[in-house]
Amino acid sequence: SEGVDLGDIGFDLLIAKTVPSSGVVFGGGVVGLMPTATEKSLGLDQWLLGPEAIVAIVKKWGVLGLLVTHQWDVAGENDFNTSITGGQYSYVFNLYDGWQITSSPVFSYNHKADRDNKLTFPVGLGASKTTIINGRPWKFGVEFWHYVASPDLYGPDWQIRLKITPVVALPWGGVE
Repeated sequence: SEGVDLGDIGFDLLIAKTVPSSGVVFGGGVVGLMPTATEKSLGLDQWLLGPEAIVAIVKKWGVLGLLVTHQWDVAGENDFNTSITGGQYSYVFNLYDGWQITSSPVFSYNHKADRDNKLTFPVGLGASKTTIINGRPWKFGVEFWHYVASPDLYGPDWQIRLKITPVVALPWGGVE
């Protein structure tokens, strides 16, 4: 039957705090994966769980940040073990009139993979523009990622990412 197939669903819960008057943000939490794939080829059939940490610098000129996670298999398929360190590094350099130079590539290191398939690491470059449409801020962007390390058997060499992001108010109040 034809239909929509789903992969596993990842989740995280992170709490962060800005150090007063420094612009430095520290945070920590948990990250995981639920085995929700509708086909075996689209998922691990395992529950994953582990820690995550973030550090960032937020200034008028922009943002530099690093998120690092680690996940182990805690339940599900027992034929193999999973141990993956991953994360995302981000940078934003503010220009003028809502324009930014930006990227936020995602990397991973699979501790259980064979030697040539452990590391996935892209280097990214992009641009974005924030504009007001019907009173709501929207951010439109494009990024190019070149993979300096990628699993030999199935990993990409490059990727283009288009981003469209509405800016929404916090549900509990505060700054819009």
